[in-house]
Amino acid sequence: MVHTRLKCTDIKIVLSLNETASGKLRQFFLFRQCNFIVKFINVHCHINKIPQENEWVINNLYQDFGNLPDTGFFSAGIHPCYIPSLNLEEQFMALEECIADPWVLAIGECGLDKLSAFPMEVQLPVFLKQIELALYSKKPLIIHCVKAYEEVMRPLKETTFPLPVLFHGFRKNIHLAKALIHKGYYLSFGTALQFTSVQEVFAGLPMEYLLLETDDSQIPIRQIYQWAAQATGLPQESLILQMKNNASKFFNHAIP
Repeated sequence: MVHTRLKCTDIKIVLSLNETASGKLRQFFLFRQCNFIVKFINVHCHINKIPQENEWVINNLYQDFGNLPDTGFFSAGIHPCYIPSLNLEEQFMALEECIADPWVLAIGECGLDKLSAFPMEVQLPVFLKQIELALYSKKPLIIHCVKAYEEVMRPLKETTFPLPVLFHGFRKNIHLAKALIHKGYYLSFGTALQFTSVQEVFAGLPMEYLLLETDDSQIPIRQIYQWAAQATGLPQESLILQMKNNASKFFNHAIP
């Protein structure tokens, strides 16, 4: 299997060449991104979304790491609610190979979840291993955290984790939000921004540490931006520029 990603001035193309038994090459051309200026950044999406006009999306992979799609940008990690019970070591080997792909920009979502069916003694080693992979690959972490903020932050502190960390799907109180940001962590907000209480939290935080996402919702990212603009009173264009700058910094990746 020869897997090559090509770029040109106006259109980015993914070229996948698969050699058949007869020695002939089948060529699949997938248009990856047309020549447009990105406006809406979606840093965490579960529906394997192909970016629409003016969107830039990070699709999340939590299984089948050996089958990285040919198009798009990705995060990849073992979710604390979906830890494979039979072939965990094989999954880690596949994940390690997956994150070596330059189109995988972050590790995760990974973390700890006290509502997961898996006990913490199972979740924690899986999380620690992914911290190691992030350090090895020099890629940021996207964190899934449910009722376990102290437990998640402890190994990050112990390893003096030097790379960006994003707590995704944030919907907690302003005090926790400020404590996380004080440590240099990013927060990503999604559909919870439709609620006034979450809008108030969002509006009370420094904008340079905030990002937006759709997660597993079918609500378009444009709607999330509208709620964020409503919360802050900022013009949408100012919000768009801030989110683009934040995402570029977090992922260490230039966004058009």
